[in-house]
Amino acid sequence: MEEFDKLWKEFDENEIDEPNFSKMTLLNKLLPLAGEKKEKIELELKVVNLVFALRWVLPRTEGVKIEEINRCVQQYFPTRNDKEIAYFTSRLQETKSHQNRWRYALICFLLTRKPQYFPDAINNLLECSNIHLKQKEIQSCVYLLVVAFNINKLYNLKYDDDISKAALHICFDLENTEYERWLIEPTEVFCLLNNKSEKETIARLFTIVHRAAKRFSDNKNSHLQRSLLKASLGLCNLTDLLPDEKQKLRKQIQLVIAESHEADGNTAFKENNGLAATKWYEEAQQVYQKLGMSEKVKELGEKIRESAKIIQWETVSTTIKLPPLEFDGENGIELVRSISRCEMVPNQSRIEQEAKDIMADNPISHIWPTTHYNRKNPIAHTNDYESRLRSEIKRQTLEQIKLAEHWFATAVKKLEEQKRISEEHFTKFISDFGLHDKDSLELLRSGIKRHLNQDYVASIHILIPQVENTLRLLLNSRGISTIKVEGKEMRIMDSQMGGILDNNDVIKTLGNDFTSYLKIKFTDVEGINLRNEVAHGLLPLEEFNHVTSISIIYVIIILTKMSVEKR
Repeated sequence: MEEFDKLWKEFDENEIDEPNFSKMTLLNKLLPLAGEKKEKIELELKVVNLVFALRWVLPRTEGVKIEEINRCVQQYFPTRNDKEIAYFTSRLQETKSHQNRWRYALICFLLTRKPQYFPDAINNLLECSNIHLKQKEIQSCVYLLVVAFNINKLYNLKYDDDISKAALHICFDLENTEYERWLIEPTEVFCLLNNKSEKETIARLFTIVHRAAKRFSDNKNSHLQRSLLKASLGLCNLTDLLPDEKQKLRKQIQLVIAESHEADGNTAFKENNGLAATKWYEEAQQVYQKLGMSEKVKELGEKIRESAKIIQWETVSTTIKLPPLEFDGENGIELVRSISRCEMVPNQSRIEQEAKDIMADNPISHIWPTTHYNRKNPIAHTNDYESRLRSEIKRQTLEQIKLAEHWFATAVKKLEEQKRISEEHFTKFISDFGLHDKDSLELLRSGIKRHLNQDYVASIHILIPQVENTLRLLLNSRGISTIKVEGKEMRIMDSQMGGILDNNDVIKTLGNDFTSYLKIKFTDVEGINLRNEVAHGLLPLEEFNHVTSISIIYVIIILTKMSVEKR
């Protein structure tokens, strides 16, 4: 216990945390020593993880949304817990560390929404920022300042003067030092608060920023030069100049920014880097456009066209070596039959055991509630062992499916390029099972033909409905209904594919492994979800490709074979 007390004291007195790594390290050392205090350490880990997650949200001066903060809170504190609130409130009162106090105060507010915690949060954030400044931990110092700025702005508090003074203090302290790069954010904070400082103070800050920009320009660091100049644009409005003079000063600064972009574009063009040249020229053109310099806009347009001609695209890829897959057969029908014997369906029992082993080997990474997102929206929330295990099983299944499909598609592609298989071979193989009617076979033929012609947008749109149709035909042939009765009107409707795959009789017919494969591939929001992504127009264009298309044909073939093989 002596080691625990020593580490806890170090944790509780920590004032310099870059960024929360040292606290995280100490807590991970404390966890195996905690004994009956394990719950306490786990709560502390929650806060440290939350603050670390907020690091990617709060330290931005260009704007933060409360929804982003709420999403982070929901991830680590999915439900309001009075016991947790009581713990953090008592810790706020007990600890003397400014680093701890602002974290506890912020979490108490986020959990209770009681504004009484704001003074502790803001005052200790600024005090902690000042401690970092004295210790020359400038990045953390600025980070904490911007966190205070955003909390003040988001929740409409009255700490503008305190935060403005802290920003000004940082800027003056960084004058003529090696840390002048960190002038950008404090200057932006100062300007955004529209502080009514004395004209001498504004003039001094303006001079500090522009001298630093000049030094970066002399050192060929045009990126930081421009960032500092952009930050200084806000200072123009705070000067005591007349409106016309303020506007003239702003235009002078913007012209320097545009010329800097153009100069970088010229350098990239000389180096034959068309992509970079185009980017810099476009940035310059936008500024010249704002300044009303039509001739420069036209000149930059010509430079953009010239630089676009020399763009050289490179492909960066990761290679996974797998044994070559080859299909045997003297003719097309035999090749399709060989393709139908390829096993791409992951073994769920093995995956489940692997998922349990991963969670047992990495308990820390699986201890917290987690919200899972698709391309835009939250799709699932895991807050206990069972839900985390299910999510890990889906993740492992998804990875194995993608790997197997790329392996399979590469081998089939060779046959296609050699013209050894045609839509006639696929259609003849499928028709021999007698599962599909004439119209379904024609649709399948049309989709497969477009696949072989590399029109994957068309083939995927045609074939995905035929996966669902083939599944219904198979199940109906086994006496399993795929319709449902709904509403007071007792309307008879086709069940959706996701609902069909949840039916116990269906799982028994298809097998757990293949049912899980179909769910991940076509209907599960945590998986590929191909059926719904295509139906709702959400599948990105680049995913209308050979791998996706041939994998759909594979599923249709396997479902068709089951009409005979598993009777």
